[in-house]
Parts: sequence; structure tokens; C-alpha cells
Amino acid sequence: MFKFKKILPLIGQTALISLISLGLTEIAFRVDNKINPSFILYERSYNRFRGKHKALDYDFTLNSKGFKDVEFNHRKAPGIYRILGIGDSFAYGVVPYQYNYYTRLE
Repeated sequence: MFKFKKILPLIGQTALISLISLGLTEIAFRVDNKINPSFILYERSYNRFRGKHKALDYDFTLNSKGFKDVEFNHRKAPGIYRILGIGDSFAYGVVPYQYNYYTRLE
């Protein structure tokens, strides 16, 4: 016959080790996602769509904010006009930067 008194501590230890292992794995994934963002872990912020700053995106280097654009000043110089452009993936990523219609309009 089975002796449940000997198996019960073994089951408890196995469950405890499994919980600790799963918890540490979750922490490791979250730390790794902060260092090297990926789409494995969901993030509610719109920053999840940004690239890493100064990363190479095909033939273009992303700016310091992680966007596919050149560096620009936050303060507008006198006599300069700013225009907001809204678009889909063709406006941002599919078309090479030099052929992008926002770049051409600029």
C-alpha cells in the first residue's frame, strides 16, 4: 500500500519549488523586456511601438526617441511651420525613409 505520509511532503516540496521557479522566470522575463523590449509581454503604453534609440531600421537609423525620423528641436524657431501628418504603416515603416511622402513633402 501507498504511504501517503511519505508522499505528502514530497508533493508540497515539488509545488513550492515549482512556484518559486515560475515566479523567478516571470521576473526574469519582465526585467529582460525592460532592457530589450519585445512583443512577448503586453505593455499598455504607446511606447511599445517605438524602436530602440539609434537602432538601424533597414537603411535608416532611428532618432534618439526611437522614431523613424531625423533629430529635431522641441522648440520651434521663428518663421518655421510645423504640420502634423497622420498615416498608416505606409506612412511610417514600409516605405524607405527617403521615399516616404512625409519626407518628400518636407
